Amino acid sequence: MRRYRWADEDRDLAWTLGVVAGRSVDEVVAAYGGGAGQVGERLVFAGAQVGAGELGAVSLVQVLEVGEYVVAVENNGWRGKDVGVARRASAAGGGFISVFWNLNANYKVTQAADGELLASFDPLTVQHPPPPGEVYPPWITEVVFTDTGLHAALLAVVEHQTGLVIDRGWLTTPLPTYRVPA
Repeated sequence: MRRYRWADEDRDLAWTLGVVAGRSVDEVVAAYGGGAGQVGERLVFAGAQVGAGELGAVSLVQVLEVGEYVVAVENNGWRGKDVGVARRASAAGGGFISVFWNLNANYKVTQAADGELLASFDPLTVQHPPPPGEVYPPWITEVVFTDTGLHAALLAVVEHQTGLVIDRGWLTTPLPTYRVPA
């Protein structure tokens, strides 16, 4: 978790980070609601914000390929925490996991494989049995989520589940950014 300490130190970081296995960039963009053949404008994370007049109508999703994965990043966005996105992105043999947090202390972990939902929960309200609408994965008993270091813990979960090391540099690298209807 030490490698992700930066995520807790950046008090203004509000995002959804999704990691998808077994899909192309076009398939991931489509799973998030984008159109076929859509071309993404290259923006850094800080510039990938929806304007005030577009809130709720459009989402900006940044994507990059990292080895066998497609990473989807949303600045203050929440499409990637959606169960439907997880199912679509993981359909037919794919894998998906996302973590979401915002400045209002809302959190969500969503995971799916082969179109089946494996996890959908708020890490700060983990209890057994899960409340209605939440799904706990088998690995939930291996993790302790607390207010201290929560962002780092969430990124560590993504790494543990995928093997992909999350790179802070993705936030400062211009990435293809897609406008998708909300």
